Amino acid sequence: MPLWQIFAPEGAYTAEDKRALADRITNIYSDNFDLPRFYTTVFFHEAKPESYLVGGEPRDQFVQIAIVHAARTSEEVAERAGVTLEDIQNKFLELSHEALKPFVPDRGYETELHVETAERGMWNIDGMSPPPQWSEVEKRWAKDNKSSPYVSADQ
Repeated sequence: MPLWQIFAPEGAYTAEDKRALADRITNIYSDNFDLPRFYTTVFFHEAKPESYLVGGEPRDQFVQIAIVHAARTSEEVAERAGVTLEDIQNKFLELSHEALKPFVPDRGYETELHVETAERGMWNIDGMSPPPQWSEVEKRWAKDNKSSPYVSADQ
């Protein structure tokens, strides 16, 4: 699960913008980190200008992005790719800012983005523990774009 929460000024994005941005974000994970598309969730929170304060001051041109990762840690991805942790973190941030560019800086918004990692053991989908990373079951889930029951022998 990558969960992106995007806190933006009210009316900053149309329904079509939200869909397009969510697709770009989902592609980060499916195209670069072998995650099933349905693992990625993007949630938009719209705030009235008087409810959006940065440094104690109203800010109507600011987008805050909070990301939680549970499906893969940067360390696991770096190890699998045979690169350094710093390389993976820099690549992720580069891909993230590239995806955001037409919707945030190109529209004149300032932004802040941060990433947290959740314990994989504290995450489930449809009441099931997700299959092991890069397993045949996870590949099946990616192909089907949804979860399905499995037993550990299926891995």
